Amino acid sequence: MVGARHATQQGMRDAERFAQALAEAGLAVVSGLALDIDGAAH
Repeated sequence: MVGARHATQQGMRDAERFAQALAEAGLAVVSGLALDIDGAAH
């Protein structure tokens, strides 16, 4: 997942939900672990 470093709260919630759905589908979530969206994905 790729995202902004200064995301909105809605963007953070969406990232968490997308990442959870992807992980439950058996996919690996990979990012650079930057702040905000990347962090929320993990």
